[in-house]
Amino acid sequence: MPKWMWFRVSSDKIEKFERISSTPKFITFINQYGRQDREAIHSQWANWFPVFQDAKNFLLNKYRKKIDDYYDKINYCEEKLEMINNYKP
Repeated sequence: MPKWMWFRVSSDKIEKFERISSTPKFITFINQYGRQDREAIHSQWANWFPVFQDAKNFLLNKYRKKIDDYYDKINYCEEKLEMINNYKP
């Protein structure tokens, strides 16, 4: 992969863009409309990676964490149900 191609992870998709320059905090790239644009490398909205596999791993880990969080919520609810079932008048 050429060094000037970077990958942006936003929401649940990975997009490839041509990088013009970058600093540790910002990246300048050519957007999908052919214009120069600048974004933070890591923000709430998007994360940038120079290697596709890193972008893919970031997205996989994001959804694995969501699954783990849901399991924690389910376990909490099951514990509450068990506690309520043990109530006596």
